[in-house]
Amino acid sequence: MTPKHKDGRSYGQTRREMMRRLLSHVGAWDPEGRGYIALEYRHSKLADRLKAAGHIVRSREYAVEPEKDPFRLPRHLRRIALRNTGQDYDDKAAFPNAKAATVAPCKTAVRDFLRNREEIMEKLGLFFLPDDFIASRDHTTDQQDIRRTRRDNMKALFNSLDMDGSFEGWKRGQGIPQGTRMLRDLGEITVGAGQRFCLRRHISVMEVGSQWLTDKLPAMEGLIVQWLRTVGDKRRLQHPERTLASYVFQEMEGISRTAKIEWCTRGGHTVHNLQHDGAIIEMCRGMSPRDAARALSHECSCALGYEQTVDPPL
Repeated sequence: MTPKHKDGRSYGQTRREMMRRLLSHVGAWDPEGRGYIALEYRHSKLADRLKAAGHIVRSREYAVEPEKDPFRLPRHLRRIALRNTGQDYDDKAAFPNAKAATVAPCKTAVRDFLRNREEIMEKLGLFFLPDDFIASRDHTTDQQDIRRTRRDNMKALFNSLDMDGSFEGWKRGQGIPQGTRMLRDLGEITVGAGQRFCLRRHISVMEVGSQWLTDKLPAMEGLIVQWLRTVGDKRRLQHPERTLASYVFQEMEGISRTAKIEWCTRGGHTVHNLQHDGAIIEMCRGMSPRDAARALSHECSCALGYEQTVDPPL
């Protein structure tokens, strides 16, 4: 079976084919049986121009040869590929935290969501993606797999909404039949200590965020529009505010990632693989994952200027 991304897109290869492709790039093996792949990273071309113009100081870094990067594998395959090299230290809700810190109209709504994030995703997931639907769609009966898939799919929804994606587009990607599981049928849900969460209201607030941010950064928007016209990117030219918001949040991601790398350098820990805002880190002996995550949370929060928790590896 061919696995899918969180948004429903197919990886285009089976798990076996992906692992065979990755193994074909291993250039050296050590005496302990660990293989190594040399990765070179780069910014996107637009990020390079935004950085050169002084609009951002950091951005996402991508492997120059993406087919060599374990980060592009489905999560469970990524863990297999990297399990003997280190553990994943990833920011918790990186983009939502960045949005709450930078986009004033969305601040309250995003923080209300983050306060009860797991419960909201669980309750909404049971409505939109019940067990029998996932079991039939993904051909699985494993309850742990179903729960993990549901959480990943709901996380993909809120990530999409943060970046002006549409709810209906997410439904199509999930294979939810048209005309079923409508927002109007959901209403409000109760979470936390009696708080109310309304997905329709959350969506309406998220829709104004990127344009508000763009109005604050006209020079950055001008460069982005010029670049998109130059490369003939008609699709993104329809909504340049979405591209601008993405790079603003990627800057926060990059600042956090750099703080992790600098902390590792000072402490003698080894970074093996970059994961957008996170990294696969091999800690020195004596450092527990929980202590490492606590220290990284402090470093990243100080660098960003707002609280950013780093999740300890599972």
